[in-house]
Amino acid sequence: MPSVQTPAAVARAYWKPLLIRAALAAAVGLTSVFWAAPPLQVLGLILAAFFVANAALLRRLIASEQTPAAARAALAATAVAWLAAGVVLVFLPTVAGVTAAAAAGWIAGGAGQIVAWARTRKTFVPARDWALTGLVETGIGVGLLLFWGVDAHGIFGIAGGGQVIVAVFVAIAALGYRHDAVSTPADR
Repeated sequence: MPSVQTPAAVARAYWKPLLIRAALAAAVGLTSVFWAAPPLQVLGLILAAFFVANAALLRRLIASEQTPAAARAALAATAVAWLAAGVVLVFLPTVAGVTAAAAAGWIAGGAGQIVAWARTRKTFVPARDWALTGLVETGIGVGLLLFWGVDAHGIFGIAGGGQVIVAVFVAIAALGYRHDAVSTPADR
């Protein structure tokens, strides 16, 4: 069975932002392992920076002519949810505020990615990544709600554990796209 290869133009547009996204997710995941219980205000700022940086990366993909029009509205909603979560996290440094803002950001952002996947899954190869990251990030948000009231250690553990999963899958996708971007037509 032949493997599905991403068109070179799409791969060129997607591999760098996705590799940066994987690095951000890995940074949050690894930080949660090695700094298990940061002060709540610091945790809020870490997550705020993470959400804002991801929204900026997603904005870059939305603006790309390679991104299908059918996915743009859902991805824009994801970026807005992440940006809003980032802003709220700066101004609500309480356990309830951090939990609610992060959970809302991940649930809304995950839902947006799932919608983008559903709209473009048959015609756009990178859509498969949105399905996976959307499910995992929705799961992070739901996990935060299920364990409502945990301290900074618990919040960071749930968030970081989920982001490790996202980091691995997004890094694999980004490196695959990089390979497809540099492949010559003769290689196909």
